[in-house]
Amino acid sequence: MVTTVKVVKSMLVLLEVLASGDGGFVVVVEVVIGGLGICSSYCSPVENQRKMALISAPSVIFLHMCVPMQGAQLKKHIDATLGSGNLREAVRLPPGEDLNEWLAVNTVDFFNQVNLLYGTLTEFCTASTCPAMTAGSKYEYRWADGVTIKKPIEVSAPKYVEYLMDWIESQLDDESMFPQKLGAPFPPNFQDVVKTIFKRLFRVYAHIYHTHFQKIVSLKEEAHLNTCFKHFVLFTWEFRLIDKGELAPLYELVESILQL
Repeated sequence: MVTTVKVVKSMLVLLEVLASGDGGFVVVVEVVIGGLGICSSYCSPVENQRKMALISAPSVIFLHMCVPMQGAQLKKHIDATLGSGNLREAVRLPPGEDLNEWLAVNTVDFFNQVNLLYGTLTEFCTASTCPAMTAGSKYEYRWADGVTIKKPIEVSAPKYVEYLMDWIESQLDDESMFPQKLGAPFPPNFQDVVKTIFKRLFRVYAHIYHTHFQKIVSLKEEAHLNTCFKHFVLFTWEFRLIDKGELAPLYELVESILQL
């Protein structure tokens, strides 16, 4: 439970530090407000900061909450509709808005949600407890990014998630992929990259549900997990971001969400 909230504001960067009591965790959120040349990238890099913090305090998580000027109104719309409790309404493309802008803003939000959820389990999801990235006994995920690791390799669950979060950060930081300047076009392969991001984020949910759900229950986080996953499923289904076959590890849960 969060007991203190400290907000530090500057012209370009907002740092929100949420500190919990003993046994909790600290979240450091970096918000970059860009547009009109103010900020050179969609999300400023925090990778090195995050890794250094994790070395000294493994329960510290750095998140992206990057709001380009052209996406600011969309972010407000997301917050407003989520506050209404109607998740189906919250995921729909607002009238007159650009689809790629909507996908971009939501990609950052869902990345943050998964990063936070998994961050509560880092003490329990280790190389010894989870030597492979699995979702039950039938599904195992191997890592490849097509650049530094071209052939899929078997890694532990925490290593897979580390690779994944670093890879997503690199996509968000790439201005040619997630453009920052007002009116800058999205690349032709933008939606393909977004689909890959969501497909891989789903795998983290699948691992959490199959391997760590009892721990989530003991931490009294199941309601939050279920709400986040419902939001994730409704969004990905609305825009056909994940193939049905990829949903197999949690298909019954996905079906129950879609039928509500």
